[in-house]
Amino acid sequence: MPKTEVANKACAARVRQREQEMMKTRIRNMKPQIDTRPPETMALDHVRNNLKREQLLEERYHAIDRDNRILLQKMSDIMKTPSVKSGAARSHSGPVSLVRDARKAELSRITQENHAILRRIQQAQPVYNHTEWDDSYRRSSMRVYEVVVQMAFELPPGSMAFELPSLPVIVAGGLGGPAVMFSVTPFRNGLTLGATSSASAMELYKQVFAEGLAKGWTGGTFTARAACPQFLCLGPAYHFYASFSGVGGGVLLTSLTETLIVYGAETCNAQMAKNQKSPGSIPSVHPSWKPFGPGFGIHVFRNVIATAGLRMFCTPCRTAIEQVSGKSNSMTTLAGDFAGNVCAACLSAPVHQLYGYTVTTPELRSLPAAEQREKMISFLKDQYLDKSNGRTRLSGLVPRDLFMRSMYVAVAYTMYSTVERTMVACWNGCEYPVALKKKTPTRSSSLAPLGGKAQLACV
Repeated sequence: MPKTEVANKACAARVRQREQEMMKTRIRNMKPQIDTRPPETMALDHVRNNLKREQLLEERYHAIDRDNRILLQKMSDIMKTPSVKSGAARSHSGPVSLVRDARKAELSRITQENHAILRRIQQAQPVYNHTEWDDSYRRSSMRVYEVVVQMAFELPPGSMAFELPSLPVIVAGGLGGPAVMFSVTPFRNGLTLGATSSASAMELYKQVFAEGLAKGWTGGTFTARAACPQFLCLGPAYHFYASFSGVGGGVLLTSLTETLIVYGAETCNAQMAKNQKSPGSIPSVHPSWKPFGPGFGIHVFRNVIATAGLRMFCTPCRTAIEQVSGKSNSMTTLAGDFAGNVCAACLSAPVHQLYGYTVTTPELRSLPAAEQREKMISFLKDQYLDKSNGRTRLSGLVPRDLFMRSMYVAVAYTMYSTVERTMVACWNGCEYPVALKKKTPTRSSSLAPLGGKAQLACV
């Protein structure tokens, strides 16, 4: 708007402000020119309610009810009326078929034959073994790999006698082996106490946990440390030794290697368990890192017996289970190797107890070699022979030691088998490696390459 000259700016501002307020008041009080209220006819009942539509819906509902009653009546009449297959209707349909019984007999015969065919199909054993195909493929691949490496590095023929386990098996042995050996420490401590006690198995287990639950695993950390190399290298080591020294040499050298690995840990564990029951009975505990000491030869002999026992029992047990069950799969192999481990453990139980007696009896160290042998022989006679009433028979400690030794091996074998199979199955479909280049006898065809599993009866 054009700028006007005013005499007094303050008065002009008050006048302008008053005019604006008056304009806002007029706008606020302004009334519309169009009536936007709802018409008064909307309050009438015939406008708000559509009576015609309600009448049509009511008539529709009545028609549906009438049709439903008619349908129900028809269904009731059908149920009350005799059917065509009933006797009343058949009496008017003509004579009974003369070949009816023959047709029924033929239908029954066909049904029985079909069931017999289905049963034979379900029980038929496969002709092709995909596991053998996989093993053959791996052996061929390994042979090609060996030839390539020998040609590349100019190695003499036969220098590559075995292959290392696959990565999932290495992980299972490196982690699962120590965990398993630590878990079965109470069973091993109970066996150690049984070497110098005539108590029952339950009483020995109670003595293991007498000072608390955690005390049952006394000394278990040492055997767990030694279990890592034990579970990883014994299988390949056996095949390596057998490649140049034969089966007997492989068993002996593998047993010696295992003793060098675990002797210090097991001796330390046994003496700690003894001190827990009788504090101060062994003043100086054997160092876990020292691979030789009292009972070293007995330890090697125990491993030799257990390893040879595995070779003796695993295959017959697996064959017997396959014949009884009529199947040959991974479960029958596992059961056969399990039974072979238990049998080998029972075979080595007396020698294991002699080893436990030797390492937990410190007074033997100060005796001459001849007196030590007499003491050991006397221990075996007192432990396993009963000469009461002028008769010589097996004592009651024989079943106790066999039971405790079998329990120790059974729990360890089951736990490690579960860990290993789970690890292999979850590792991108990896399977067991084939350890041999040539077909040499093994203690357990499916478990020997894995090192730890086939050696459980030796520990």
